[in-house]
Amino acid sequence: MARQLIGIHHRQDELTDFANPLMEFTIGKNDSFAIKTPPKGMLPAEKEEFLMVGDRLESGLPDPKTDLRDLAAALGSLAPAGTLSTLESFRQTEALGLLNQILEKAKTDEIQVGDYLISRRRNLEDGKGQLCLEKGDRDLVKYPVDKTPQGLIKQVDKLNLTQWDWQPIQFIAKNTKSLNSLDGSLVGSIGNKDSLPFVSQIQVPLHPDLKKAWEYLNQHGCPVNTQEENDRIKATLEHSKGRLSVAEQRELYYKCFLHHHELMSAPNPIHLPSIQEVMKDLDRWRKQAISAHYTPIQHLAINREKVADTQAEIAL
Repeated sequence: MARQLIGIHHRQDELTDFANPLMEFTIGKNDSFAIKTPPKGMLPAEKEEFLMVGDRLESGLPDPKTDLRDLAAALGSLAPAGTLSTLESFRQTEALGLLNQILEKAKTDEIQVGDYLISRRRNLEDGKGQLCLEKGDRDLVKYPVDKTPQGLIKQVDKLNLTQWDWQPIQFIAKNTKSLNSLDGSLVGSIGNKDSLPFVSQIQVPLHPDLKKAWEYLNQHGCPVNTQEENDRIKATLEHSKGRLSVAEQRELYYKCFLHHHELMSAPNPIHLPSIQEVMKDLDRWRKQAISAHYTPIQHLAINREKVADTQAEIAL
């Protein structure tokens, strides 16, 4: 049997016909393994992304049909193509505005095209509304709106929409009669939050156990990295107010762990918990950060002078 060549690339390398692999290896008979292109161009944090996913193999990777935010949190930069752009479309409320306007232009509260069903339920008496997207018997999007005395509460309850589903919805929108553009009042209503080039670059607080080890080793002349790398980490922590990406923290954990003897010899011994315990916290924090950044619950004060606008919001 011929050896199977497997390459690891940055996603944008597709534009060069995958001419710049970060790493290449072959798998032959009896799962024999040989490296053809060593991972010299792969950043340490990128290697950790693969190792984090590898740690999950025994317990099983997330079901592709799971909530897109959970999928991004679990797989980071290894999430399926389009994960980030789909999340970003919800952060900017573009996707929600598009679904709503398909119904508006079709002059209906429910429309089915192929496998996709878009529906809108609303009750102005109790101030509740919900926008849904379904595919067969599966819910892809659930977006409730609740009018309270304090204002409107809007949130994405369910988000199982992948790029493979999002593209047909965009096609439906473009071909819905008279649908020309998105309502500017919907696009960008969350505010000017910074966008991120990769989900994996979302930063979370430096784990407290890791912070103790890192600070002790630096204070007592036990460099974890080269001076240049240490300075880079210090600058990143200062700029981000004590945050690093999950992959960076995993890398830092193993480098601190190499100084186990020095940590245990401290006046108050510093014991690093297992990497599984640390990753459990980091994974949870990244999931929370993704939900907060891309599909946050919104509390919008009601402008009493714009009752019509309020009712339009509830129409979602």
